[in-house]
Amino acid sequence: MLFVCLILAATPFPEPLKRPQLARLERFTFPSAEKFDSAWKAHPTEGIPVVRGALTVGKETTRGWFALWDEGDEFHLVPLASLSGKPDRGWSTKRPEGSTWKVARWEETGSFVVEERLSPVMAEADLIPWTYTTTLMAQSSQVYAPGADGDGELAELLRTLSDRERAQKWANEKKGDDALYARFRSFRPMGSCSMDTRPQEAARLYAELAYARGDLARFLHLQVLIMGDQFERTAWSSYGEAVHTTEAERLLSTGVDVDEFLMGLLIVRPGTDVRLDTWRFARSVREAGRAKSITPELSRLAQSATTDPYTRLRATQALLFLSESFAGRAAVANGVLALELHPVARQWLTEWARPV
Repeated sequence: MLFVCLILAATPFPEPLKRPQLARLERFTFPSAEKFDSAWKAHPTEGIPVVRGALTVGKETTRGWFALWDEGDEFHLVPLASLSGKPDRGWSTKRPEGSTWKVARWEETGSFVVEERLSPVMAEADLIPWTYTTTLMAQSSQVYAPGADGDGELAELLRTLSDRERAQKWANEKKGDDALYARFRSFRPMGSCSMDTRPQEAARLYAELAYARGDLARFLHLQVLIMGDQFERTAWSSYGEAVHTTEAERLLSTGVDVDEFLMGLLIVRPGTDVRLDTWRFARSVREAGRAKSITPELSRLAQSATTDPYTRLRATQALLFLSESFAGRAAVANGVLALELHPVARQWLTEWARPV
């Protein structure tokens, strides 16, 4: 159930989202209503800044739209849509002030001239799912210990429990073993190739143990890693990504509002890394069986004049990737281009639709 409304700063957090959606959720520790209220009162409204400008390196100049991604000690210029040329990735600046910035990438240096800055202020209605998702996931300690790697015994166990039903039965039998649960924090095998499913299987077994113990926040963290295919591998390929399903249907038995939770993974803010890329988001929505209910909300966000540009772009991308017909890039794009899109999203989509 998505809560779409025009709200004022004093509007309280929606009451239905403060409670589990399933009465049988007594197995989980669900955040208190006060936790949601506190997070809602403290939520900031600044989103991801978007700028238009010219990047010059040596004698080469390219123009386009960029997201300004705050990494703490520097800001990364992430290309969103090209206007001329194709800007390289990896450029960053220490001080994004004034109209001309010094940028660097490894040993190279260049300059970025700002032509336009777009307001990063987010609409409060769009921050409801972000607040919901981050509050649900804020109750857990760090999921993995620093330097988490392989574990021979757990790896052997994993080979015998690759079937989900067997894994769930095992988790229910072992849910009281605190030492075993703690041990999983250090078990994060690296994939040997793009199609290696061991990292995902290890996270799933860990997630099932969290589920059996009623640790909702840690279960959701692990579920997001699986949905986003956010694991280290020695190589990546589209063939490998296709093999790694999102398993998003597992959310349906948790009692969380699945639509709201998923939308909270689409809407991102500076300084937060709990998110899905728009391709894996769309795949998660589809594999959870939520496309019918979430598509209208994506359409609203993509066209909303009060929604910040970065969120409108991500909503546009997700709407495109949810399409069931990929017979032709131009044909698919035309359906989305008919909407009242933000200029950044329209430029990105026009570029995407060109023959490759």
